[in-house]
Amino acid sequence: MGRKAVVFGATSLIGPYLIARLRLDGWTVQAISRQPPDGAVGAGQISWHRLDLAMPGNWRAPDGAVVFSMVPLWLLPPVFPALAACAQVVAFSSTSAAVKAQSPDPEEDRLAQRLLAGEAALQGFGDERGIPWTLLRPTLVYGAGRDQNISAIA
Repeated sequence: MGRKAVVFGATSLIGPYLIARLRLDGWTVQAISRQPPDGAVGAGQISWHRLDLAMPGNWRAPDGAVVFSMVPLWLLPPVFPALAACAQVVAFSSTSAAVKAQSPDPEEDRLAQRLLAGEAALQGFGDERGIPWTLLRPTLVYGAGRDQNISAIA
């Protein structure tokens, strides 16, 4: 039957690289994005879906799928019911959750609080349902000329 993946944020900085790697390893991928690339349709190992996570409607993750999320963590809780039969959730957060908490800059503190709330919600969802979860907190994601920090400087 093969391994199944759902990739939220499929058009993010990380998404295309993850999808390419999953396909190379033989995974069947549902790529989720608010704006799939032009002409992206279901073909072979990958199918594209336009989805607003705040309103997932009747969309459901395939049973036993591993869910990879590269969207802002606070966007995940509304879609948790649609992930009830998944095998695992791997989600990106940010080191900002730790280093910007209680920052004197209100915007930084607000970002940290949103990230921490999203992390707590993911942990609660996974623990309540017995679904393993992994949280990654990179410091900086850049590359391919699409980021707005290192590439802009270069």
